[in-house]
Amino acid sequence: MARSATLLALTKVLIAYAWEDGEVTPDEMNLLKDITFRLPEITRLDWRDLNLYWTTPIHQNQLMILAEELMNELETDGQKEAARSMLTTMVNADGTVTSQETALLRDISRKIDRNDPSLVDSLGDLLQSALPRRAESISGAPNRIDYLDDLMRNRVFHNLRDTYGDDFEQRLGLDAIELRKLGLAGALMGRVAYADHSIDDSELEMMSQTLQKDWSLQEEHAAVVVDFAADAAGTMLDYFRVAREFFEATSYQERVDLLDVLFDIAHAHDGISPQETAEIQRIAVALKIDRVDYDAAHERALLLEEHS
Repeated sequence: MARSATLLALTKVLIAYAWEDGEVTPDEMNLLKDITFRLPEITRLDWRDLNLYWTTPIHQNQLMILAEELMNELETDGQKEAARSMLTTMVNADGTVTSQETALLRDISRKIDRNDPSLVDSLGDLLQSALPRRAESISGAPNRIDYLDDLMRNRVFHNLRDTYGDDFEQRLGLDAIELRKLGLAGALMGRVAYADHSIDDSELEMMSQTLQKDWSLQEEHAAVVVDFAADAAGTMLDYFRVAREFFEATSYQERVDLLDVLFDIAHAHDGISPQETAEIQRIAVALKIDRVDYDAAHERALLLEEHS
């Protein structure tokens, strides 16, 4: 419990620093969310508690209060190690740590040990270093067209217009939010279908059937998901952005239900492979699904394998 409280206090201070100039742009908010969401220590319940901090400006006096709360959460060796671990994971998020960040982490570690109040300013410096690098890693991706927004706009929506016309949202009975939610689900399904580096018609057909049966989607709506999955498979989509946006667009039960669909897709082509199982487990972790619910879905999938 103490570890969770420490990490929450640390995250709130980082968010507060993003608000330091009185405004957080949508890009800055998304980047900060990407960095913190991928931390396994931040649970789905923690994320819910952070909602107010994402959306409400935090002023200097509030930052000072949050900083004091953080310092109170850095008393024991366990709490201090939890903070160090979270910050190290944060700067390693994109696989590269600059010399500046290494020096900052060293300085921060010393200040954590001494419970030095100037720690808070160093956290701001670390955040200012991490956010631009996160932005650069996205914009500089080798397959920029395959990034989520581009794929949605330039491929999926383009195909829908070709099929249904410019009023495809009205004709399908889906608004942009629902279409994006289906697209995000498709992107995650595509990762599983492509876990063995190939995707075939049997997997796509199973995907469509499962969506119609288990999710009660109309055939046209299921086709949106399948098309997105086929386009997204093997591309350079930002995995953590996809997972976070799907997490924020769904209920916990919807995310648990997705696991059954993912295992069905894996089962469709020559049974569930170890690679597919590993990919589904990674998705479950990324979506902050409790281990007991993942295990239950895995067990249901194994029973299906035995009786097929």
